[in-house]
Amino acid sequence: NELGLIYHGNGQYDSSLFFHRQALRFCSDQSRPCSEAYQGLAVNLLWLSVYDSAKYYLSQAEVIAKANNDFEDLAGIYNTAGNVFLQEPNYQEALKRYILSAKIQDSVLHDPLSQSRALANIGNVQYLIGDYDKALTYAKEAQAISLKNNFQKNIAYLSQLIGRIYRKQKKMDEALLEYNKALEVYLKMNYTREASETYSNIGNIYFDKGDFISARNQYEKALRIAKKSENNHLTGGVYAAMGYAYFHLEQYKVAITYLDSAQRIAKKTGDPYTILDSYEVLTDIYTAQNNYKEALAYYQLFTQLKDSLIETSNVQKMQELELSYQNEKKAGEIELLKSNQQVQSLTLSRQRLIITAIAILLLSSIVIGFLLVNRYRVMNKTQRLLEIEKVRNNLARDLHDDIGSTLSSINILSKVALNEKNGNVQHYLQRIGDQSARIMEDIGDMVWSVNPHNDAVREVIAHMREFASEILESNNIDYEIKEKISPNV
Repeated sequence: NELGLIYHGNGQYDSSLFFHRQALRFCSDQSRPCSEAYQGLAVNLLWLSVYDSAKYYLSQAEVIAKANNDFEDLAGIYNTAGNVFLQEPNYQEALKRYILSAKIQDSVLHDPLSQSRALANIGNVQYLIGDYDKALTYAKEAQAISLKNNFQKNIAYLSQLIGRIYRKQKKMDEALLEYNKALEVYLKMNYTREASETYSNIGNIYFDKGDFISARNQYEKALRIAKKSENNHLTGGVYAAMGYAYFHLEQYKVAITYLDSAQRIAKKTGDPYTILDSYEVLTDIYTAQNNYKEALAYYQLFTQLKDSLIETSNVQKMQELELSYQNEKKAGEIELLKSNQQVQSLTLSRQRLIITAIAILLLSSIVIGFLLVNRYRVMNKTQRLLEIEKVRNNLARDLHDDIGSTLSSINILSKVALNEKNGNVQHYLQRIGDQSARIMEDIGDMVWSVNPHNDAVREVIAHMREFASEILESNNIDYEIKEKISPNV
Protein backbone atom coordinates (compact mmCIF):
# COMPACT_ATOMS: atom_id res chain seq x y z
CA ASN A 1 0.00 0.00 0.00
CA GLU A 2 2.84 2.42 0.81
CA LEU A 3 4.45 1.73 -2.58
CA GLY A 4 1.08 2.30 -4.23
CA LEU A 5 0.80 5.71 -2.55
CA ILE A 6 4.28 6.68 -3.73
CA TYR A 7 3.56 5.76 -7.36
CA HIS A 8 0.21 7.54 -7.18
CA GLY A 9 1.90 10.71 -5.93
CA ASN A 10 4.22 10.57 -8.96
CA GLY A 11 1.27 10.19 -11.34
CA GLN A 12 2.14 6.56 -12.19
CA TYR A 13 -1.36 5.22 -11.74
CA ASP A 14 -0.91 1.83 -13.42
CA SER A 15 2.03 1.00 -11.15
CA SER A 16 0.06 2.21 -8.15
CA LEU A 17 -2.85 -0.07 -9.11
CA PHE A 18 -0.46 -3.02 -9.35
CA PHE A 19 0.86 -2.62 -5.80
CA HIS A 20 -2.58 -2.05 -4.27
CA ARG A 21 -3.78 -5.26 -5.94
CA GLN A 22 -0.75 -7.02 -4.50
CA ALA A 23 -1.74 -5.69 -1.08
CA LEU A 24 -5.17 -7.32 -1.41
CA ARG A 25 -3.47 -10.70 -1.88
CA PHE A 26 -1.67 -10.48 1.46
CA CYS A 27 -4.10 -8.63 3.74
CA SER A 28 -6.61 -10.34 6.03
CA ASP A 29 -10.30 -9.97 5.29
CA GLN A 30 -12.07 -7.13 7.14
CA SER A 31 -8.73 -5.58 8.11
CA ARG A 32 -7.66 -1.94 7.84
CA PRO A 33 -4.93 -2.76 5.24
CA CYS A 34 -7.60 -4.32 2.98
CA SER A 35 -9.69 -1.18 3.29
CA GLU A 36 -6.64 0.94 2.46
CA ALA A 37 -5.94 -1.24 -0.60
CA TYR A 38 -9.52 -0.83 -1.85
CA GLN A 39 -9.30 2.92 -1.33
CA GLY A 40 -5.97 3.07 -3.15
CA LEU A 41 -7.49 1.24 -6.12
CA ALA A 42 -10.48 3.60 -6.09
CA VAL A 43 -8.36 6.76 -6.04
CA ASN A 44 -6.24 5.61 -9.00
CA LEU A 45 -9.32 4.61 -10.98
CA LEU A 46 -10.80 8.01 -10.18
CA TRP A 47 -7.83 9.75 -11.83
CA LEU A 48 -8.14 7.33 -14.77
CA SER A 49 -11.85 8.26 -15.07
CA VAL A 50 -13.06 4.70 -14.40
CA TYR A 51 -15.79 5.81 -12.02
CA ASP A 52 -17.96 2.70 -11.71
CA SER A 53 -15.02 0.53 -10.65
CA ALA A 54 -13.85 3.25 -8.25
CA LYS A 55 -17.27 3.29 -6.57
CA TYR A 56 -17.26 -0.51 -6.31
CA TYR A 57 -13.92 -0.60 -4.46
CA LEU A 58 -15.05 2.22 -2.15
CA SER A 59 -18.17 0.24 -1.28
CA GLN A 60 -15.95 -2.70 -0.30
CA ALA A 61 -13.84 -0.42 1.89
CA GLU A 62 -16.99 1.04 3.47
CA VAL A 63 -18.18 -2.43 4.50
CA ILE A 64 -14.86 -3.09 6.27
CA ALA A 65 -14.80 0.32 8.00
CA LYS A 66 -18.36 -0.08 9.30
CA ALA A 67 -17.67 -3.62 10.52
CA ASN A 68 -14.69 -2.35 12.51
CA ASN A 69 -16.39 0.88 13.67
CA ASP A 70 -13.41 2.66 12.14
CA PHE A 71 -14.82 6.19 11.87
CA GLU A 72 -11.53 7.70 10.75
CA ASP A 73 -11.37 5.34 7.79
CA LEU A 74 -15.08 5.80 7.08
CA ALA A 75 -14.73 9.60 6.92
CA GLY A 76 -11.93 9.23 4.36
CA ILE A 77 -14.00 6.78 2.29
CA TYR A 78 -16.96 9.18 2.18
CA ASN A 79 -14.65 12.01 1.14
CA THR A 80 -13.17 9.97 -1.73
CA ALA A 81 -16.64 8.82 -2.80
CA GLY A 82 -17.66 12.47 -2.96
CA ASN A 83 -14.71 13.12 -5.29
CA VAL A 84 -15.84 10.29 -7.58
CA PHE A 85 -19.41 11.55 -7.79
CA LEU A 86 -18.08 15.07 -8.35
CA GLN A 87 -16.21 13.96 -11.47
CA GLU A 88 -19.12 12.01 -12.98
CA PRO A 89 -20.62 14.73 -12.41
CA ASN A 90 -23.32 13.98 -9.84
CA TYR A 91 -23.17 16.97 -7.50
CA GLN A 92 -26.09 15.90 -5.34
CA GLU A 93 -24.52 12.54 -4.41
CA ALA A 94 -21.12 14.21 -4.02
CA LEU A 95 -22.53 16.69 -1.51
CA LYS A 96 -24.19 13.85 0.43
CA ARG A 97 -20.84 12.07 0.86
CA TYR A 98 -18.99 15.25 1.83
CA ILE A 99 -21.60 16.07 4.46
CA LEU A 100 -21.37 12.52 5.89
CA SER A 101 -17.60 12.95 6.15
CA ALA A 102 -18.00 16.37 7.80
CA LYS A 103 -20.51 15.02 10.33
CA ILE A 104 -18.04 12.33 11.43
CA GLN A 105 -15.34 14.97 11.79
CA ASP A 106 -17.62 17.30 13.78
CA SER A 107 -19.05 14.68 16.13
CA VAL A 108 -16.30 12.06 16.57
CA LEU A 109 -12.84 12.70 15.18
CA HIS A 110 -12.18 16.44 15.35
CA ASP A 111 -9.20 15.92 13.01
CA PRO A 112 -8.25 19.35 11.60
CA LEU A 113 -6.86 18.04 8.28
CA SER A 114 -9.92 15.94 7.48
CA GLN A 115 -12.20 18.69 8.74
CA SER A 116 -10.51 21.19 6.42
CA ARG A 117 -10.87 18.82 3.46
CA ALA A 118 -14.55 18.22 4.17
CA LEU A 119 -15.29 21.95 4.36
CA ALA A 120 -13.27 22.58 1.20
CA ASN A 121 -15.19 19.91 -0.70
CA ILE A 122 -18.55 21.30 0.42
CA GLY A 123 -17.37 24.73 -0.71
CA ASN A 124 -16.37 23.27 -4.08
CA VAL A 125 -19.86 21.87 -4.63
CA GLN A 126 -21.37 25.24 -3.69
CA TYR A 127 -19.07 26.81 -6.29
CA LEU A 128 -20.16 24.31 -8.95
CA ILE A 129 -23.86 25.01 -8.37
CA GLY A 130 -23.26 28.77 -8.56
CA ASP A 131 -23.58 29.87 -4.90
CA TYR A 132 -20.26 31.74 -4.86
CA ASP A 133 -20.73 33.65 -1.61
CA LYS A 134 -21.44 30.46 0.32
CA ALA A 135 -18.60 28.68 -1.49
CA LEU A 136 -16.17 31.42 -0.46
CA THR A 137 -17.32 31.18 3.17
CA TYR A 138 -16.60 27.42 3.31
CA ALA A 139 -13.28 27.85 1.48
CA LYS A 140 -12.10 30.60 3.84
CA GLU A 141 -13.06 28.52 6.88
CA ALA A 142 -11.15 25.52 5.53
CA GLN A 143 -8.19 27.74 4.59
CA ALA A 144 -7.93 29.10 8.14
CA ILE A 145 -7.71 25.54 9.53
CA SER A 146 -5.09 24.51 6.94
CA LEU A 147 -2.92 27.59 7.49
CA LYS A 148 -3.04 27.09 11.26
CA ASN A 149 -1.81 23.49 10.88
CA ASN A 150 0.47 24.09 7.85
CA PHE A 151 -1.31 21.56 5.57
CA GLN A 152 0.53 22.53 2.37
CA LYS A 153 -1.42 20.43 -0.13
CA ASN A 154 -4.74 21.53 1.31
CA ILE A 155 -3.56 25.16 1.32
CA ALA A 156 -2.75 24.84 -2.40
CA TYR A 157 -6.11 23.24 -3.18
CA LEU A 158 -7.95 25.99 -1.32
CA SER A 159 -5.98 28.70 -3.14
CA GLN A 160 -7.07 27.09 -6.39
CA LEU A 161 -10.71 26.90 -5.26
CA ILE A 162 -10.72 30.52 -4.07
CA GLY A 163 -9.16 31.52 -7.40
CA ARG A 164 -12.04 29.87 -9.28
CA ILE A 165 -14.56 31.65 -7.06
CA TYR A 166 -12.86 35.02 -7.61
CA ARG A 167 -12.93 34.42 -11.36
CA LYS A 168 -16.70 33.93 -11.26
CA GLN A 169 -16.96 37.12 -9.23
CA LYS A 170 -14.94 38.95 -11.95
CA LYS A 171 -11.99 39.55 -9.57
CA MET A 172 -9.38 38.50 -12.13
CA ASP A 173 -6.23 39.86 -10.46
CA GLU A 174 -7.12 38.28 -7.10
CA ALA A 175 -7.90 34.99 -8.87
CA LEU A 176 -4.55 35.00 -10.70
CA LEU A 177 -2.72 35.63 -7.41
CA GLU A 178 -4.42 32.61 -5.77
CA TYR A 179 -3.67 30.36 -8.76
CA ASN A 180 0.02 31.26 -8.70
CA LYS A 181 0.13 30.42 -4.97
CA ALA A 182 -1.39 27.01 -5.68
CA LEU A 183 0.90 26.34 -8.65
CA GLU A 184 4.03 27.07 -6.62
CA VAL A 185 3.07 24.46 -4.00
CA TYR A 186 2.02 21.82 -6.55
CA LEU A 187 5.25 22.13 -8.55
CA LYS A 188 7.30 22.01 -5.36
CA MET A 189 5.48 18.86 -4.18
CA ASN A 190 5.48 17.32 -7.71
CA TYR A 191 1.69 17.00 -7.88
CA THR A 192 1.42 16.83 -11.67
CA ARG A 193 -2.34 16.45 -12.04
CA GLU A 194 -3.06 19.40 -9.76
CA ALA A 195 -0.41 21.47 -11.55
CA SER A 196 -2.10 20.73 -14.88
CA GLU A 197 -5.46 21.91 -13.51
CA THR A 198 -3.86 25.10 -12.22
CA TYR A 199 -2.19 25.91 -15.55
CA SER A 200 -5.60 25.48 -17.18
CA ASN A 201 -7.18 27.81 -14.62
CA ILE A 202 -4.50 30.45 -15.22
CA GLY A 203 -5.24 30.13 -18.93
CA ASN A 204 -8.89 30.83 -18.18
CA ILE A 205 -7.94 34.11 -16.50
CA TYR A 206 -5.96 35.27 -19.54
CA PHE A 207 -8.84 34.15 -21.74
CA ASP A 208 -11.30 36.26 -19.75
CA LYS A 209 -8.94 39.22 -20.10
CA GLY A 210 -8.92 38.76 -23.88
CA ASP A 211 -5.24 37.71 -24.04
CA PHE A 212 -5.90 34.57 -26.10
CA ILE A 213 -2.26 33.89 -26.98
CA SER A 214 -1.24 33.80 -23.30
CA ALA A 215 -4.29 31.68 -22.58
CA ARG A 216 -3.28 29.22 -25.30
CA ASN A 217 0.26 29.01 -23.90
CA GLN A 218 -1.05 28.12 -20.43
CA TYR A 219 -3.42 25.53 -21.92
CA GLU A 220 -0.51 23.93 -23.78
CA LYS A 221 1.38 23.54 -20.50
CA ALA A 222 -1.69 21.98 -18.91
CA LEU A 223 -2.17 19.64 -21.87
CA ARG A 224 1.41 18.33 -21.80
CA ILE A 225 1.09 17.38 -18.13
CA ALA A 226 -2.43 15.94 -18.54
CA LYS A 227 -1.30 13.67 -21.38
CA LYS A 228 1.73 12.54 -19.42
CA SER A 229 -0.39 11.64 -16.39
CA GLU A 230 -2.96 9.85 -18.63
CA ASN A 231 -5.84 11.76 -17.05
CA ASN A 232 -8.51 11.57 -19.74
CA HIS A 233 -11.05 13.72 -17.90
CA LEU A 234 -8.61 16.59 -17.52
CA THR A 235 -7.23 16.12 -21.05
CA GLY A 236 -10.72 16.43 -22.55
CA GLY A 237 -11.39 19.66 -20.68
CA VAL A 238 -8.08 21.19 -21.78
CA TYR A 239 -8.74 20.19 -25.41
CA ALA A 240 -12.04 22.08 -25.24
CA ALA A 241 -10.31 25.14 -23.77
CA MET A 242 -7.68 25.02 -26.53
CA GLY A 243 -10.43 24.87 -29.13
CA TYR A 244 -12.11 27.94 -27.66
CA ALA A 245 -8.81 29.85 -27.62
CA TYR A 246 -8.04 29.03 -31.27
CA PHE A 247 -11.59 30.05 -32.20
CA HIS A 248 -10.95 33.53 -30.83
CA LEU A 249 -7.61 33.57 -32.64
CA GLU A 250 -9.65 32.83 -35.81
CA GLN A 251 -7.72 29.62 -36.49
CA TYR A 252 -10.90 27.68 -37.12
CA LYS A 253 -9.47 24.44 -38.52
CA VAL A 254 -7.15 24.01 -35.54
CA ALA A 255 -10.02 24.85 -33.18
CA ILE A 256 -12.27 22.20 -34.77
CA THR A 257 -9.52 19.58 -34.42
CA TYR A 258 -9.15 20.25 -30.68
CA LEU A 259 -12.91 20.29 -30.14
CA ASP A 260 -13.35 16.98 -31.96
CA SER A 261 -10.69 15.47 -29.68
CA ALA A 262 -12.45 16.93 -26.64
CA GLN A 263 -15.75 15.34 -27.71
CA ARG A 264 -14.16 11.96 -28.33
CA ILE A 265 -12.50 11.85 -24.90
CA ALA A 266 -15.54 13.28 -23.09
CA LYS A 267 -17.80 10.63 -24.62
CA LYS A 268 -15.34 7.99 -23.47
CA THR A 269 -15.21 9.31 -19.89
CA GLY A 270 -18.90 10.23 -19.73
CA ASP A 271 -18.32 13.96 -19.26
CA PRO A 272 -21.44 15.73 -20.64
CA TYR A 273 -20.26 19.24 -19.75
CA THR A 274 -17.15 19.08 -21.93
CA ILE A 275 -19.34 17.78 -24.77
CA LEU A 276 -21.76 20.64 -24.13
CA ASP A 277 -18.93 23.21 -24.27
CA SER A 278 -17.57 21.76 -27.52
CA TYR A 279 -21.02 21.85 -29.16
CA GLU A 280 -21.39 25.51 -28.20
CA VAL A 281 -17.99 26.52 -29.58
CA LEU A 282 -18.50 24.54 -32.80
CA THR A 283 -21.78 26.40 -33.28
CA ASP A 284 -19.89 29.71 -33.00
CA ILE A 285 -17.14 28.55 -35.37
CA TYR A 286 -19.46 27.44 -38.16
CA THR A 287 -21.53 30.60 -37.73
CA ALA A 288 -18.37 32.69 -38.16
CA GLN A 289 -17.60 30.70 -41.33
CA ASN A 290 -21.17 31.31 -42.63
CA ASN A 291 -21.72 27.54 -42.64
CA TYR A 292 -25.18 27.85 -41.18
CA LYS A 293 -26.18 24.25 -41.86
CA GLU A 294 -23.42 22.86 -39.63
CA ALA A 295 -23.96 25.67 -37.11
CA LEU A 296 -27.64 24.75 -36.82
CA ALA A 297 -26.84 21.05 -36.42
CA TYR A 298 -24.43 21.69 -33.53
CA TYR A 299 -26.79 24.22 -31.96
CA GLN A 300 -29.54 21.61 -31.93
CA LEU A 301 -27.15 19.10 -30.30
CA PHE A 302 -26.20 21.77 -27.76
CA THR A 303 -29.80 22.56 -26.80
CA GLN A 304 -30.80 18.89 -26.61
CA LEU A 305 -27.91 18.05 -24.29
CA LYS A 306 -28.45 21.17 -22.21
CA ASP A 307 -32.12 20.34 -21.71
CA SER A 308 -31.22 16.80 -20.63
CA LEU A 309 -29.01 18.06 -17.80
CA ILE A 310 -31.54 18.65 -15.02
CA GLU A 311 -29.26 20.86 -13.01
CA THR A 312 -31.99 23.11 -11.64
CA SER A 313 -33.75 20.44 -9.58
CA ASN A 314 -30.45 19.04 -8.37
CA VAL A 315 -29.30 22.47 -7.21
CA GLN A 316 -32.35 22.82 -5.02
CA LYS A 317 -31.79 19.38 -3.49
CA MET A 318 -28.13 20.13 -2.84
CA GLN A 319 -28.97 23.40 -1.19
CA GLU A 320 -31.38 21.54 1.07
CA LEU A 321 -28.64 19.01 1.94
CA GLU A 322 -26.19 21.75 2.82
CA LEU A 323 -28.82 23.58 4.86
CA SER A 324 -29.62 20.34 6.70
CA TYR A 325 -25.95 19.88 7.58
CA GLN A 326 -25.76 23.38 9.04
CA ASN A 327 -28.98 23.03 10.96
CA GLU A 328 -27.98 19.72 12.55
CA LYS A 329 -25.33 21.66 14.47
CA LYS A 330 -27.98 23.78 16.13
CA ALA A 331 -30.11 23.17 19.17
CA GLY A 332 -33.51 21.43 19.19
CA GLU A 333 -35.61 24.59 19.41
CA ILE A 334 -33.85 26.00 16.33
CA GLU A 335 -34.70 22.79 14.51
CA LEU A 336 -38.36 23.28 15.45
CA LEU A 337 -38.26 26.89 14.24
CA LYS A 338 -36.72 25.76 10.99
CA SER A 339 -39.52 23.23 10.48
CA ASN A 340 -42.16 25.94 11.01
CA GLN A 341 -40.37 28.22 8.57
CA GLN A 342 -40.24 25.46 5.99
CA VAL A 343 -44.00 24.89 6.34
CA GLN A 344 -44.66 28.62 5.93
CA SER A 345 -42.31 28.78 2.97
CA LEU A 346 -44.05 25.82 1.35
CA THR A 347 -47.48 27.41 1.92
CA LEU A 348 -46.36 30.74 0.47
CA SER A 349 -44.72 28.98 -2.44
CA ARG A 350 -47.92 27.06 -3.13
CA GLN A 351 -49.99 30.26 -2.95
CA ARG A 352 -47.62 32.01 -5.30
CA LEU A 353 -47.84 29.08 -7.69
CA ILE A 354 -51.66 29.18 -7.69
CA ILE A 355 -51.74 32.96 -8.21
CA THR A 356 -49.19 32.71 -11.00
CA ALA A 357 -51.17 29.92 -12.70
CA ILE A 358 -54.41 31.94 -12.51
CA ALA A 359 -52.68 35.05 -13.87
CA ILE A 360 -51.19 33.07 -16.75
CA LEU A 361 -54.58 31.50 -17.51
CA LEU A 362 -56.35 34.89 -17.55
CA LEU A 363 -53.65 36.47 -19.66
CA SER A 364 -53.78 33.55 -22.10
CA SER A 365 -57.59 33.84 -22.35
CA ILE A 366 -57.36 37.59 -23.06
CA VAL A 367 -54.70 37.09 -25.71
CA ILE A 368 -56.62 34.24 -27.39
CA GLY A 369 -59.87 36.25 -27.30
CA PHE A 370 -58.16 39.28 -28.83
CA LEU A 371 -56.65 37.14 -31.59
CA LEU A 372 -60.02 35.52 -32.40
CA VAL A 373 -61.85 38.89 -32.54
CA ASN A 374 -59.11 40.39 -34.66
CA ARG A 375 -59.22 37.38 -36.99
CA TYR A 376 -63.01 37.72 -37.34
CA ARG A 377 -62.67 41.41 -38.16
CA VAL A 378 -60.01 40.78 -40.75
CA MET A 379 -62.03 38.01 -42.40
CA ASN A 380 -65.21 40.14 -42.36
CA LYS A 381 -63.38 43.10 -43.87
CA THR A 382 -61.87 40.87 -46.53
CA GLN A 383 -65.30 39.42 -47.37
CA ARG A 384 -66.81 42.90 -47.71
CA LEU A 385 -63.99 44.00 -49.97
CA LEU A 386 -64.57 40.95 -52.17
CA GLU A 387 -68.29 41.70 -52.36
CA ILE A 388 -67.64 45.35 -53.25
CA GLU A 389 -65.19 44.25 -55.91
CA LYS A 390 -67.78 41.87 -57.33
CA VAL A 391 -70.42 44.65 -57.47
CA ARG A 392 -67.95 46.95 -59.19
CA ASN A 393 -67.15 44.32 -61.79
CA ASN A 394 -70.84 43.66 -62.47
CA LEU A 395 -71.56 47.41 -62.69
CA ALA A 396 -68.70 47.97 -65.09
CA ARG A 397 -69.84 45.07 -67.26
CA ASP A 398 -73.48 46.26 -67.33
CA LEU A 399 -72.51 49.85 -68.09
CA HIS A 400 -70.24 48.68 -70.87
CA ASP A 401 -72.93 46.51 -72.44
CA ASP A 402 -75.81 49.00 -72.13
CA ILE A 403 -73.93 52.14 -73.07
CA GLY A 404 -72.08 50.42 -75.88
CA SER A 405 -75.26 48.96 -77.37
CA THR A 406 -77.21 52.23 -77.09
CA LEU A 407 -74.42 54.36 -78.53
CA SER A 408 -74.11 51.96 -81.45
CA SER A 409 -77.86 52.30 -82.13
CA ILE A 410 -77.71 56.11 -81.89
CA ASN A 411 -74.72 56.15 -84.26
CA ILE A 412 -76.56 54.05 -86.84
CA LEU A 413 -79.78 56.10 -86.59
CA SER A 414 -77.87 59.38 -86.94
CA LYS A 415 -76.16 58.15 -90.13
CA VAL A 416 -79.49 56.98 -91.56
CA ALA A 417 -81.08 60.36 -90.73
CA LEU A 418 -78.27 62.22 -92.48
CA ASN A 419 -78.77 60.16 -95.61
CA GLU A 420 -82.60 60.36 -95.52
CA LYS A 421 -84.00 62.06 -98.66
CA ASN A 422 -87.73 61.53 -98.15
CA GLY A 423 -88.09 64.02 -95.28
CA ASN A 424 -88.49 61.32 -92.65
CA VAL A 425 -85.68 62.73 -90.47
CA GLN A 426 -88.03 63.52 -87.60
CA HIS A 427 -88.76 59.81 -87.11
CA TYR A 428 -85.10 58.95 -86.67
CA LEU A 429 -84.48 61.86 -84.32
CA GLN A 430 -87.37 60.64 -82.18
CA ARG A 431 -85.80 57.18 -81.96
CA ILE A 432 -82.42 58.71 -81.05
CA GLY A 433 -84.10 60.68 -78.27
CA ASP A 434 -85.85 57.56 -76.96
CA GLN A 435 -82.57 55.64 -76.91
CA SER A 436 -80.80 58.49 -75.07
CA ALA A 437 -83.59 58.75 -72.47
CA ARG A 438 -83.51 55.01 -71.82
CA ILE A 439 -79.76 54.89 -71.29
CA MET A 440 -79.91 57.90 -68.97
CA GLU A 441 -82.63 56.15 -66.96
CA ASP A 442 -80.58 52.95 -66.76
CA ILE A 443 -77.49 54.83 -65.65
CA GLY A 444 -79.53 56.68 -63.03
CA ASP A 445 -80.85 53.38 -61.65
CA MET A 446 -77.35 51.93 -61.45
CA VAL A 447 -75.97 55.00 -59.69
CA TRP A 448 -78.91 54.95 -57.28
CA SER A 449 -78.34 51.24 -56.46
CA VAL A 450 -74.66 51.68 -55.57
CA ASN A 451 -75.23 54.78 -53.42
CA PRO A 452 -74.85 53.58 -49.75
CA HIS A 453 -77.38 56.26 -48.70
CA ASN A 454 -80.08 54.22 -50.47
CA ASP A 455 -79.47 50.99 -48.49
CA ALA A 456 -82.36 51.78 -46.11
CA VAL A 457 -85.80 50.22 -46.84
CA ARG A 458 -87.49 53.63 -46.69
CA GLU A 459 -85.32 54.86 -49.57
CA VAL A 460 -86.25 51.77 -51.59
CA ILE A 461 -89.97 52.46 -51.05
CA ALA A 462 -89.51 56.13 -52.01
CA HIS A 463 -87.81 55.05 -55.23
CA MET A 464 -90.67 52.65 -55.94
CA ARG A 465 -93.16 55.52 -55.48
CA GLU A 466 -91.21 57.68 -57.91
CA PHE A 467 -91.09 54.91 -60.51
CA ALA A 468 -94.80 54.11 -60.16
CA SER A 469 -95.72 57.79 -60.44
CA GLU A 470 -93.82 58.19 -63.69
CA ILE A 471 -95.32 55.09 -65.31
CA LEU A 472 -98.83 54.80 -63.92
CA GLU A 473 -99.99 58.41 -63.40
CA SER A 474 -99.09 59.37 -66.95
CA ASN A 475 -101.52 56.67 -68.11
CA ASN A 476 -104.29 57.65 -65.63
CA ILE A 477 -103.89 54.40 -63.65
CA ASP A 478 -104.71 54.49 -59.94
CA TYR A 479 -102.36 52.67 -57.55
CA GLU A 480 -101.78 52.24 -53.80
CA ILE A 481 -98.61 51.25 -51.89
CA LYS A 482 -99.17 49.78 -48.42
CA GLU A 483 -96.25 50.40 -46.07
CA LYS A 484 -95.66 48.25 -43.00
CA ILE A 485 -92.03 48.58 -41.94
CA SER A 486 -90.64 46.98 -38.79
CA PRO A 487 -89.00 49.50 -36.40
CA ASN A 488 -85.87 47.32 -36.39
CA VAL A 489 -85.33 47.73 -40.13
